[in-house]
Amino acid sequence: MLDGFDTSWREEDVLHYFNAAHENNKYLLITLSQMPEIKLADLSSRLNSANKVDILPLDDELMKILIFKQFSNFSIVVSDEVIKYLVKVLPREFPKVLSGIKLLNQLSLEQKRKITVPFVKENLDKLAL
Repeated sequence: MLDGFDTSWREEDVLHYFNAAHENNKYLLITLSQMPEIKLADLSSRLNSANKVDILPLDDELMKILIFKQFSNFSIVVSDEVIKYLVKVLPREFPKVLSGIKLLNQLSLEQKRKITVPFVKENLDKLAL
C-alpha cells in the first residue's frame, strides 16, 4: 500500500512497487488526494491502466448510520436529535467521525452525563474538528 502518493515519492520506487506486485501476483493499493504530474513514462502507463475509485465525502444518510453504529459500539443510545445535530457539525471524514464519537463517549463518562444536544454543544470545542 502506498498511502498519500504525491510528488515526494520517487517515481522509480513506485514503479518498482508496481512491478513487484505484478511479479508476485499481488495487488497494490495507492491512495492520493490529487494525481501528481508523472514524468516516468512506464509509471504513467501503469497508473493509467490501473483501476481507480473516487471516494466521495459521506452523505447525510451514511453519516447517520456511521454515527449510530459508533454509539452502538459503545453501547450508548442517543436520540435522533443528537444524531441529526452531529450530522450537521461533524466533518465528512470517516476518521474524524470515529474519533469525535469516541471522545464524546469519554467525556460523557468523565462528566457522568448523558449525550444530548446541549452536551454535544458544550463539548464541541474539545472535539478538535
